[in-house]
Amino acid sequence: QDLKFFLDVELSKNGGLFGVAGFAVFSFGLFLLTFWNSNGGSEPLVLIAAGIVSFFTANPYFLQLTDWRIYQNEEAEALLHSSKMMNKMLKFG
Repeated sequence: QDLKFFLDVELSKNGGLFGVAGFAVFSFGLFLLTFWNSNGGSEPLVLIAAGIVSFFTANPYFLQLTDWRIYQNEEAEALLHSSKMMNKMLKFG
């Protein structure tokens, strides 16, 4: 149920997965352009740069996801709902 709720929220128009995927494709496109005609022997540099690009494209989404879970828990407590599932049903059901 939690996975279905996550997919319903994150794959909607306002979800973050499509934005992250678009930004990652754009960033990796720019990354590939910088190494297009590079000299031989720069393969380790390409691997290190790919790791850096992937970290900076995915990290903002992961930080937002953690904040969203904390926000859900705090809102459920503030509204005196004993379960997160009840809060999810009231918001999106």
